[in-house]
Amino acid sequence: MEEETSEEYEARVQRETEAADAIQNRRIKRKTETEYSRTYHPKTVQWFKKEYPELVVDGQIKYDELEWSQFKRYLGTRKVKKRKKFRSDTHDNFQLAGESTMQKYVAAERFYAGKQMPSFSFSSSFEKNLTEFMTGHRKMIKEQQATGKRMEEDKEYLPWTIYRWLMQYFLTYTFGGHVPILCMAFLSITWNLMCRGINTETIKLSQLKADGDCIIFDFKVTKKNQEGKKEEKKHVFCNSDDPSICCFTSLGLWLLLYAQPYTDEALLFPGGNQRLVYHDHENKALKSDAGAKELQYYSMTWEDIGLHSIRKGVSTFVTMGSTICNIVAVCLRAGWMMGVQGRYFKHEGAGDCFVGRACCGSPINSIKFVKLPPRFIRNEDNDRLVASSIASAFPTLAVNDTMNGVLSLVLASLAYHYETIIEDLPQNSRIRSTYPFITPNFLKDLHKIVVCCYEWDECNFDKLQAKGASPEHYAMKERAEMRKDIKKDFAEVTTVLNSHTKELVEIKKAVEDLPKKTSDVLEEFCEKNAISNGVVTQQQFLAFTSEITTAFNRATKDIIAAAQNIPLVQDEVDEVDEVDADVAIFETAAVKPVKPWGGKLRRLRKGFVYPNVGLKEALTVWFFGGYYEESCLTEEELCRGERVRYPPLRLIACHDLERHNHVCKSKWSKVLNAVTQFTPNIPEYPSVLQMVEIMENGKHAVMAPHLSYHVDQSSNSITTMYDYLHKNGWETMGGKRKPRRRNPSRKVRNKSNKS
Repeated sequence: MEEETSEEYEARVQRETEAADAIQNRRIKRKTETEYSRTYHPKTVQWFKKEYPELVVDGQIKYDELEWSQFKRYLGTRKVKKRKKFRSDTHDNFQLAGESTMQKYVAAERFYAGKQMPSFSFSSSFEKNLTEFMTGHRKMIKEQQATGKRMEEDKEYLPWTIYRWLMQYFLTYTFGGHVPILCMAFLSITWNLMCRGINTETIKLSQLKADGDCIIFDFKVTKKNQEGKKEEKKHVFCNSDDPSICCFTSLGLWLLLYAQPYTDEALLFPGGNQRLVYHDHENKALKSDAGAKELQYYSMTWEDIGLHSIRKGVSTFVTMGSTICNIVAVCLRAGWMMGVQGRYFKHEGAGDCFVGRACCGSPINSIKFVKLPPRFIRNEDNDRLVASSIASAFPTLAVNDTMNGVLSLVLASLAYHYETIIEDLPQNSRIRSTYPFITPNFLKDLHKIVVCCYEWDECNFDKLQAKGASPEHYAMKERAEMRKDIKKDFAEVTTVLNSHTKELVEIKKAVEDLPKKTSDVLEEFCEKNAISNGVVTQQQFLAFTSEITTAFNRATKDIIAAAQNIPLVQDEVDEVDEVDADVAIFETAAVKPVKPWGGKLRRLRKGFVYPNVGLKEALTVWFFGGYYEESCLTEEELCRGERVRYPPLRLIACHDLERHNHVCKSKWSKVLNAVTQFTPNIPEYPSVLQMVEIMENGKHAVMAPHLSYHVDQSSNSITTMYDYLHKNGWETMGGKRKPRRRNPSRKVRNKSNKS
């Protein structure tokens, strides 16, 4: 082996050093480095060259001589131009740069300082001052936002209705070319993945994979996971009820126009800056008269909506519709940091599947939430037809077996919705020139072998289970089956009733015709006998009346027999006037006689206790009585489950009670007499409406006046109402307030004598 010369050695060392530097510099993305070199660092060099020319040599800043006072002054001058609609906030047309913009200025100078001097680091005092400056800047931004000032970086969320309108707008967009379908697919995928626009732009075809009833997007690298330490698989589902917002449909339309050959590095949206293409056409849509009309319902303009508004909109949408959407799963899907929670709440498929179903627009509180996507029925003949159809519709993608599952799902969705798609597509759309739409009956034939059902339906040929389904939705399924059975039974009962109704109508008609027939028979009889014979004998008349009686009896028996054969359906709830549901009227059945106790005949059993109820229930037992507690029942009554009634409490005297109940009886009598005195002519057993009227007329006497309009006091106990009755000073008769008088025998204590 020949020895290398010094020149070759130096060249080899330089190559190895450059290769190692390239690896080290990969700690940030090329896009970020390009942004530093084109925007942030040139502005910094330009400012220091003008203000401190001694610090700039050959276009590079001397970072080892840079002082904090100089760099602080530079950061304080970083401002951005305000949008036109916010320029009226201050006299200055520029505002302080946002937090993210300021961080990029600092990060750019750190990067170039390390690039020029690998072993260089700013002093500890410099770093401390920089931290304090960034903290103060952050607080100043928040204070300005709190006062109502809008910052340049503030963007509103994209509402769900605006998202639907944009999807429909791009589907019916008359602008030629592939741009409308690109915008539709870009928006739908970004919304359903809840990701950043740059992530959607860099999706590769190799990241797509079919998994049962969904399509998985496997993100290897994200902003939160830049080193690719963990897999981030996001599940995207189909909305089979609305093709205009269905991600499978929009993805299928885009793949019909896809002309690039399949490779592992091929992008789903090939080309440069496709997110900016979408953003430009989104602005055009929102600037239009129809877009401005949609935005005015949210007090927004087209300037309030940006590319980042999609993430804000979908996260708001999935969390505001129901409380069962897990916020941890939402944060994990969106790639947001959760602080210390992120170390303990790990990524799981079930939560992401549930959020994915919510993102596609399926109603969370409906059984449709767990509906399976359109699929082709599997058999030998159908498999050959589907394989040939996929090869014809997607010629550049069907060469790879890993894409066949995805292509089968999107083609099934296109075939399932082909009639709606054809109606909505404009005549100049490029979709109409693709193979499935120019071939007669292509999608129509595929539609015949497509099934869209639930996992428990019989047409679910492969027993596919719905991912992300919650127990609540299976309970909804059970309730739906119960409602279906009830409707079926009700239809059968209605059919029976209709058939018997026809019979009753016929019988009614026959009965109505009976008097006329009787009159005709009488007339015929009289004419036949009286006119021909000149007289009607008694025997003839009795024979005639016997015929009439027999006819009436026969008709009566027919009516009774028909009525007995008709099943009666009794409504569960009778039509009554709406009253307070808490007031229940007890049946007025006979009360059992009470065995003597304590050497006396009494109306109540021993051990009776006045119930602790409110005014509504108190009026009920006062007029109608109630049921004894279990402690007052015999063993035999308890075994039979019998409920024993006691008489109305208004009929009870003191000798019917035990000694300790006399005080309760006195309070009950005073409170109920005070309430009932305001209603004249009360019957012995008032109706529900009459009892409500009694309570409304007299409740002011036993309730706190200062709470009468704020708190419902009808549930107060009798003891509480008795206290308020004493404080209010109402007389027991006449409805007049008794003036409160000071007791003359009461001595007034001298304050000076207080101990």
